[in-house]
Amino acid sequence: KQAGIEAARAQLTDQGKAREIKLLQTHGCTVAMIGNGIRDEAAMAEADLRIHLGPVPAKTGDAAHDIDLPENSSIVLKNNNLSDFLHLSEISHIIMDIVQQNRIVALLFWVLLLPPAMGLVKTFGGPFLAPAAALTGQIGASLMILFNSLRA
Repeated sequence: KQAGIEAARAQLTDQGKAREIKLLQTHGCTVAMIGNGIRDEAAMAEADLRIHLGPVPAKTGDAAHDIDLPENSSIVLKNNNLSDFLHLSEISHIIMDIVQQNRIVALLFWVLLLPPAMGLVKTFGGPFLAPAAALTGQIGASLMILFNSLRA
């Protein structure tokens, strides 16, 4: 629940895992599969999010068996500890909040600086903003976005 996972299924057979994933996907659910790749190849191939637990297995050269190697997994937790997923989820939410803040800052500066610099507000009696001033404002916005990103 802390990681935002609404439901979990356990104690399924190998074929039952893949079948359950397909069933959930047909109902519009996003499915994450957590496994080690030894018995979970078919289910991992069907899942939207693949979380690999444990040490990384060696490549066999067979595409059907190499489906769950880390390059095909969305997340690799090498220490076999699922609680690390919670930390990754928290970090992801923090980063996405910062990205959203940066988008708002960029949009706000564009809306405030571009129309006066183009002379659009002067036709309505507003000020005209010199291009150098608009450039200075955009540099300021870029610095605000940079420093906001660095706080992560």
